[in-house]
Formats: sequence, C-alpha cells, structure tokens
Amino acid sequence: MDQCLTFIVARSSSKRLPFKLFLPFKENISIIEQIIIRSKIISNPCIILFDETSPGKNIIKFIASKHNCELFFGPENPSERIYEYINKKARKKYPNSKYFIRLTGDNPFISSKALEAIVKYISLENCDIDYLTFARLIPGTIPELFSFDIIEKIKEINSNKIGEHLTLYFKLNKNFGRKIYLNEPSCNENFMKKTLSIDTIEQYSSMLKLISDNDVLSTNNDSFINEINLTNYPHEKLNEKERYSELDEYRLS
Repeated sequence: MDQCLTFIVARSSSKRLPFKLFLPFKENISIIEQIIIRSKIISNPCIILFDETSPGKNIIKFIASKHNCELFFGPENPSERIYEYINKKARKKYPNSKYFIRLTGDNPFISSKALEAIVKYISLENCDIDYLTFARLIPGTIPELFSFDIIEKIKEINSNKIGEHLTLYFKLNKNFGRKIYLNEPSCNENFMKKTLSIDTIEQYSSMLKLISDNDVLSTNNDSFINEINLTNYPHEKLNEKERYSELDEYRLS
C-alpha cells in the first residue's frame, strides 16, 4: 500500500478566536492535541504544518514534541504550505507516498471512522484517485484526502497560484480530478446543516457544553454523532456564497 501522510494545517492568529487551537478541549488536552490524538487512530505519519508568521511557535513546538509529530513552518496560505512541504520534504522523506489526509486545527471532532475508511479505501489494489471525502457527515467531522499530483496540477493550471480552500476546486470544477465520495460513515439527517467546527467563542462554549453533557465524548469513538441531539445546536453551516467571497478564483479554465 502506498504510504498516506496526515497533515494538520494550523495557525494561532485567527481573528475571530485567537489561539483557538491551544484552548482546552478536555482533561488538560488542547483542541489541536485532540486532533492529533484522533489522527493517530490510523498509523500514518502525523505532520503539523504551521503558519510561520503566526504567533505561538514555542507552544506548537512543545505539542509536536509531546506527541511525536513532525513540524513544518510554511507560508500563511495553508495550501501553499502543503505544496511547499510536499516538494521540500515529503517527496524525499516519504518516497512511497502519493496521498495526504488534510485535517484543520479547528476540528477536534474529526471522525475516527472516516479516517479509518480512508485508509481502508486506499489500501485497495489499483486505487488511483485525486480527491476523497464523505457525502454524509457533519461539517467539522469530515477528513479529506488529496493526491500529491493534483496539488501540482492546480498550480500548473492556475498560473502557479493556489487558493487556500482546496475543497472548492473540486466542488466548483465538475470534471476536475478523479473524485470519490464515500457514503459511510453517515450521520442523522437533522445534523447535516450544523457545523462542529470551532471558529468563534460561541462555538467554543457550545463545544464545552456538548462535552459536559455527553460522557461518550470522553472516548475516541464516533458514537456521539448519532447519540446526541443536535437539533437545537445553535451553529448552522454557512453555504459557499456566505463563507467565501472569491468563488470565481477557484473556477479552473
């Protein structure tokens, strides 16, 4: 099986909730540590790609050392950070790798079942894809897989530029890349318009309440997705037009 890397793309200079990745999640574990713990459910190397202009470098160095993660400092644009790591480090250090799983520093509820499903899928013989994600998971729990080659292709097509929101290239360009959308694991239909990402103080407060109200979250399984009631959860997912002002920049000619 080709080796698949896990990238946690993070920065500490969020305008709406600064240093959010270092905020407590549970039991003296920070948000980004919870993401690392989740990522280690699969045996892939875990690499933290941190914004070199962002404060908190000493903290992220300590966390990377504590959890035995590789740490790479790169450009503010997270996609450029990924591109730089692939070409400066990954192709030499992991010559058998051609895929990476991308996680972000504000998603501590990333689905462990989905991570396992990715590894199972790419272990299949003759697996040849550019992008893999999940059709029926709550935003904030969804991991994504990309091929190294498709990142190179975006740069080539797009005049050596790449936008920070990689997912939009696949959503907005119907015939771009070889795409797979897995149906399992799935979640309750009532949850699909919610988000479990942590981007504001209100979302962080709601996260703490979820953890407090549901003992199941003290474990690393995904049973909370169907066992808790998110019907009254206050945070609705925004559509692309509300979230992103530069959609046309992601349309490839």
